[in-house]
Amino acid sequence: MINLWYIIFNVYNLNNGGIVDTTTSLQSLLSAFYHQPFVNTVPGGSYFSVHASEILILLLPFFAVWHSFINLYIIQSVLIYSSSIPLFLLAQKKLHNDKASFLMAMVLLLNPYIHDNPFETLTLFMGFIIYSYYFFDAKRYIAFAITFVIALSTMEFNPVIGGFFGLYLILLFLYDKIKISSIKNLIKEPVEQFKTIKSHLSELKNLQSYFSIGIILLIISVAFFYGDKYLILYFSHGSHAITSNIAGSNISSFSAILNDFKTDISSKIDNLMYLNAPFLFLSFLSPLAFLELPWFLTYSISTFSPYWNIGVYYDSYIIPFAAISAILGLYKIHSMLGEGERKKVVNRIAYLALVVTLILLVSNVIAPMVTNPVSPVNSNEYGVDQLASLIPANAKVTTGVNELPIVSSHAYNTWFYGPENNYVLFNITNPPNLNNYGFLAASGSYALYEKGYTGKPELNNLNYTKAEATYYPEERLNINLLNSYVPPGNNNISLHLRYSGNDVHTINSNANKSLFLNDSYAMVYPFKLNNSEQLSNIVLDSHMTYGYYILQSMITTSFHGTQLNKSSIISTDSYGQNQYNMIDENFNYKNVQLNSNKTYYLWLWSSGDPGGLTFPVENTTNSHSYVAKIYNGTGTDSYGYSISKIYSSTEKKLAPRLTFVFNSDKIHKASNIYVSIGGKTTELNVTGNSVYHFSTDGKDIYVNSTVLNGTLGISYTVSASNGREVVNPLLQHPYIILAFIFIVSVFVYPVSSLVNRNTNGLNLKLIEISLIISIIVFYSVFTLYYYRLISIDLIYFKIIGIAIAISFFLFILRFNKNKQ
Repeated sequence: MINLWYIIFNVYNLNNGGIVDTTTSLQSLLSAFYHQPFVNTVPGGSYFSVHASEILILLLPFFAVWHSFINLYIIQSVLIYSSSIPLFLLAQKKLHNDKASFLMAMVLLLNPYIHDNPFETLTLFMGFIIYSYYFFDAKRYIAFAITFVIALSTMEFNPVIGGFFGLYLILLFLYDKIKISSIKNLIKEPVEQFKTIKSHLSELKNLQSYFSIGIILLIISVAFFYGDKYLILYFSHGSHAITSNIAGSNISSFSAILNDFKTDISSKIDNLMYLNAPFLFLSFLSPLAFLELPWFLTYSISTFSPYWNIGVYYDSYIIPFAAISAILGLYKIHSMLGEGERKKVVNRIAYLALVVTLILLVSNVIAPMVTNPVSPVNSNEYGVDQLASLIPANAKVTTGVNELPIVSSHAYNTWFYGPENNYVLFNITNPPNLNNYGFLAASGSYALYEKGYTGKPELNNLNYTKAEATYYPEERLNINLLNSYVPPGNNNISLHLRYSGNDVHTINSNANKSLFLNDSYAMVYPFKLNNSEQLSNIVLDSHMTYGYYILQSMITTSFHGTQLNKSSIISTDSYGQNQYNMIDENFNYKNVQLNSNKTYYLWLWSSGDPGGLTFPVENTTNSHSYVAKIYNGTGTDSYGYSISKIYSSTEKKLAPRLTFVFNSDKIHKASNIYVSIGGKTTELNVTGNSVYHFSTDGKDIYVNSTVLNGTLGISYTVSASNGREVVNPLLQHPYIILAFIFIVSVFVYPVSSLVNRNTNGLNLKLIEISLIISIIVFYSVFTLYYYRLISIDLIYFKIIGIAIAISFFLFILRFNKNKQ
């Protein structure tokens, strides 16, 4: 249920990773209610032209209850996770140990490798095959036959697995009953062996023997395979072969099969190991693990890596057999142990399996959820759902790939590519070509246009908030906030500007001369501050042409010509790089405190090979610098000077071009910032956090500036003048919804028990008849409706679907109780 919650909120937050598989099934089912043969836009055409998933027809009554992607996820989650119940019942029957049975069921329930996003008909195979095996083991052959056939109907590959299941039962019969496994005994004692075979021939006539059931399963599987083959050929008009659905393989060439088998073989084996790991590889103690082979052998001769990548829905072909085989493997251990130690050992194994599963769950599921937490769905994203509700269900629509599940819940013919369609639903920050389209509606950050529409907007709840963008010192702004688009009409704009960070001062910015000092000299520049500041960085606009350089600097509180008082040094920093063209060297002074109205001296010099320092200077009359000789040929190392003596100094009427960066708590004017809306330009005096309000029917919002002196954050909200912000209260509080899910989960069992007790008076046959009649009515009416022989409102399908769901729930409750 947590996974379901996480998936739904991510879809509404348009954060579903561009996955289109859910949309394929969603559109296919919805289209059937509009007289279309389960068509979709990805990959296009009928679903049956690519995949033989007859189960879509069986899902129609349940989908009729709610035409939404959420409904599909609910159906999938209920089916695959409820399969832990028959697994528990199977373990309980084999082990006679409630605790171990519960723990092993939890291993399946919490299995991190169960992939429930996206919705895939293939994933449903996992739930149905576990139910099917449970019914087979319990000798409920009618329920077994129904669930087995439904499992085959989920995907065209499944008859291969069904055939292996039949073969498995035949081999099991031959081994257990006739003992034909011993070729040595057959040769040494042929008469006795043939007598043994003859004595069991009568069992072959028993339809409930493993041999007979195996033969029946083989026949059903072969029939299903050929049925699937011709179904796909029919709907694809002969253009799509069933074998082409095994991606990345060429089964017609032995050499190709061999080469594909060698491709990433270690990862293919790893996949099998990973999927059995939560069950402590107990699966391999049971011959039923044989049923893991069909899919393993298939992807072993493929180069299509999603087949064996962990966390893809193809794992549904391995996990159910790993789970069932693990129960049977644990039963084998249980049978080998004495009565006294049996329960203790089995419990410890089950506990260990659960611990391993929890560790894998935390690393593979919980950790990613914590790293990418669920957030409330605000009006920006919720606008998609509100606008999609305005679109006719059979209209052709263009939208974004992440919007597909939401829009397709309302209109099945929704595209994220291709030619122009009747409607286009888009985020206002990324408008498409709107020629020949008219504005129909807006909500949140989305707009809806209809081809040829010239009327008044049906809805305008535009309310788009752009998260803050940050611009840094030395940048110049020239940006259009709305990418040249806002919906027609009068809009209000709230512009939020936030100046923060460092105070940046560039001195002598008009320097147009260059000064070169070789590595025997340093420049000493006196400077004074009007305010006490913390010095963060000094940026020097130096220029060298080749070689390795170490640029060095320090700040002192005194300078006495030919004397260096080391106690006056308050900070130093150097910058070294092997580069031919060094520009804007940044000395980090780590927030050195400088006091106001006090003279400091900045020293700049270089070493290296060849060394020397070139930087821009300006001739001045009201300031000066010193050029100090710091080296006379001795006392140096390879790449750096440690100034120990000043040999001479000369005063120069020069000042270098420098940028001082101060880490100040004071707010300074950011720069000259201008906003242009509808041709009108306004200068803004930004001091700290500022909010400006504008109203315009224009399409552009430009923000320009001179060079920024600090860090500037810009965010804004655009809203329709007469509109309102639209949000879904449920989607605004994801963690309240999660708490509600937990509460409901706690009460599921007691409520089910209460319903079960209160339905004691209901006859199973009566419920069964009610269910059958409801199903017959639904499909009879639907068939007449589909072929346009009758006209009926879709609400009636919803009502019948609800009746089927309720009858099915009661039937399951009474069915289990009657069979106990």
